[in-house]
Amino acid sequence: MARKYFQMKTSEFNTIWAKALKGEKDWTFFVNAVWDKFSKTTANEEWLKQEYPKVKSWSQADIMGLMSERCYSKCSNVRSSFKSKTNKANFPPFVNGYENRPGAGGKGGTSIDWEEEADKFPG
Repeated sequence: MARKYFQMKTSEFNTIWAKALKGEKDWTFFVNAVWDKFSKTTANEEWLKQEYPKVKSWSQADIMGLMSERCYSKCSNVRSSFKSKTNKANFPPFVNGYENRPGAGGKGGTSIDWEEEADKFPG
């Protein structure tokens, strides 16, 4: 059975993330750098052709629509791993502009207020 996701090796993803932070790049630059690195792997090329057979050329809007939330999710997972698997006080910040990324917070384009979310639960 074919895999059903876009693969990004964590170590290589982290290298792109670190370079984006050091260069003070924005979210769009970061997402494009991730796309440039991983969209050309054989496995991802096959997945893209299978999932999006009608797309012959990827526009900037297409790339952001496909990759922005995937990059955000990957960043969140990496940050969680840093928190739980290292004793470093600092873990990587998100790249500037992530809070205004396509798909952030639904229609409003804002991130979730976790304090507000926590108030929904008892305790």
